Amino acid sequence: MHKYFAKSLFLGKKSIYLTECHSTNAEAIELIRKEGGNHGTLILTNYQSAGRGQKGNAWISEPQSNLLFSLILKTDFLNASQAYLLNVMTSLALRDVVARMLGNKLVEVKWPNDLYTSGNKISGILVETLLRGRLVEYAVIGVGINVNQEHFSLSNATSMSLLSKKKLDREIVMDNILKSIEHYFLMLRGGKYDFLLTRYAENLMWKDERHTFQLDTGKIFQGVIRGIDGQGRLIIHDDESAKQYDIKQVSFLA
Repeated sequence: MHKYFAKSLFLGKKSIYLTECHSTNAEAIELIRKEGGNHGTLILTNYQSAGRGQKGNAWISEPQSNLLFSLILKTDFLNASQAYLLNVMTSLALRDVVARMLGNKLVEVKWPNDLYTSGNKISGILVETLLRGRLVEYAVIGVGINVNQEHFSLSNATSMSLLSKKKLDREIVMDNILKSIEHYFLMLRGGKYDFLLTRYAENLMWKDERHTFQLDTGKIFQGVIRGIDGQGRLIIHDDESAKQYDIKQVSFLA
C-alpha cells in the first residue's frame, strides 16, 4: 500500500505513507505539534519498529501483511473526562468491520479497546489525546489490525486471513474501516453517548460471565463484568459488590 486514495467522506483525504517508522501515533503527534492537526489526516505504514499498545505493550506485525495506521481527529467538542468515548467509538467501528468481513463471526471488545475472536487477539487500538484546557483538542487514533499475517510469536493472536482461509485486499479493509470510523465519529460528535455506551457494553468480552482477574496489588479474584461507568472504568461484580477499575488496576486472567 505505497499509495492509498480514501473513498470515505473526510477521513484519509490527506494521507501520508511511510515505508517504515517507529510508531504512526508518534509521527501523528509530532505532525500536530509542528504544523497543527489537519482533521482526518491518515498516517499509514507497512512496518512499525516500535509499535505500542495499552500499558506500554509492543505491537508486533510482519511487514506488508497488516494494517498499521493513525488518524488525526479534531475533537474539541469533548471534555477531557469524555476522552474514553474515543476508545468506545473506535472499538465499535473496527468490531463491526471485522465481524462483517468474516461473515458475521463473533468479534468482541476486550476492555478497553482490543478486539478478540475465538479467544485470540486480532486488533489493537491506542488512543492518545492532546488537551487544550479542559478540552480534547486533538485525538490520535492508532490502529493495528492483523489482516494477512499467518505466523505469530504469540499463541493467542490471529488474523482475518487465517479465519477466512483467504488473503484479503488491504485497501478494501481500509476503506471499510475508515467509513465505519466516520459513521461512529459522527454519532459521537452528535452526542449519541448513550447509544454508543449501550452498544459497547453489548459487545464486551466476558460480559455477564464469571472469570478470574488480578489487581495491580497482586490480589486474584473472581467476578462478573457488568459494563463500564461514566469514566470508562470497567465494572466488575465480585462476591461482595460491584467495583470500578481503570486500565492500570486490573488484568484479565482466565
